[in-house]
Amino acid sequence: MELHLIRHTKVAVSDAFCFGQSDVELRPEWPDDLSSIQLEKDYSAVYSSPLKRCTQLADHFQLDYTVENRLIEMSFGDWELQQWDAIPTEQIQPWYTDFIHVTPPNGENLLVMQRRIRDFLTEIEQKHSGDKVLIITHSGVIRVFLQLIMEFPMENMFRIQPQHGKKMILIREHGLWKWTGMNW
Repeated sequence: MELHLIRHTKVAVSDAFCFGQSDVELRPEWPDDLSSIQLEKDYSAVYSSPLKRCTQLADHFQLDYTVENRLIEMSFGDWELQQWDAIPTEQIQPWYTDFIHVTPPNGENLLVMQRRIRDFLTEIEQKHSGDKVLIITHSGVIRVFLQLIMEFPMENMFRIQPQHGKKMILIREHGLWKWTGMNW
C-alpha cells in the first residue's frame, strides 16, 4: 500500500484562534498555494475530510473522492473559534499539561481521535492493501497517522509539523511502513 497524505492549504482564520472541526474558509489565494503539489493520476481511492478546506482541494483537482468523517480534525468543543488566549486558564492549562487525556469542554481528547483514525487506517489497509491511496486531511490527523504507523509516543506528536498544501508519502511493504517523502 502506498499512502499519500496532503494537508489542506492555509485558512483565512488566524493561528491566534482555536479551530479544529469548525468549517473555516481557505484563504482567498489558496489556488496559488497548490502550485507545488504533484498528484499522481493512478490513485485507487481518494478520501477527504468532510470539511470544505479539504473537499475544495479534491474538487480543484477534479478527483473522484469519498468524504470520510473519521478524517476530520480534532474537536475542540466549546473552544472552537475562540482566541487561544481568551480560553479560561483553568480550562486550558490541564489540556496543555495532558493533551492526550484531557478533553476540551464538549470536545474530544487525543485518545478518542486516535481511535477513529486507527479504525480508518485498519480499514483501508485491508481494503486497499496493494493500492495507492490519497488522503486529504488536517495536520492533527496526519500526526496521528504517523504516530500509529511509526509507534512513537503520543507526547511527541507535535514535534512533527505537516506543512499546508504539502504531500507526504508512506509505503507499506512486507508488513513494514517506509516514510519516503515529506512536504513536497
